[in-house]
Amino acid sequence: MNIDLKKIWAGNKGFLLMMLLLFTFRSVIADWNSVPTGSMKPTILEGDRILVNKMAYDLRVPFTHTSILTLGDPQRGDIIVFDSAASDKRLVKRVIGVPGDEVEMRNNRLVINGQAVEYAIHQVAEQYADLQENLPGRKHWIRLH
Repeated sequence: MNIDLKKIWAGNKGFLLMMLLLFTFRSVIADWNSVPTGSMKPTILEGDRILVNKMAYDLRVPFTHTSILTLGDPQRGDIIVFDSAASDKRLVKRVIGVPGDEVEMRNNRLVINGQAVEYAIHQVAEQYADLQENLPGRKHWIRLH
């Protein structure tokens, strides 16, 4: 069986170029991922699909983890996606501490740099409650179902 690569290329050039552009886009600019664990409950649930901005912190060589240019660092409150060698999964986590912070749990309360994180209830409905989490220097919303 003799395969003619020129004929295959000529017949599928548009499709193959579109697939190359799609995979390059997903590798460098944006991607979507399923959340593998329930560690972000109740705001992000296991199995949820999230959109990831791949250029939020650096510009990378397509199809690698090699950084070309650093564009920023994760900040407190950011939700990040990273590959875990320990669990062999892609994990989704929220940043609560930055370099130099002391983070601990005291009596089941999050404490950052000696200051307990405060929560304020803003809206309660029959099926959910909106809480504002006040991390040092960064407030964000949490919806409890």
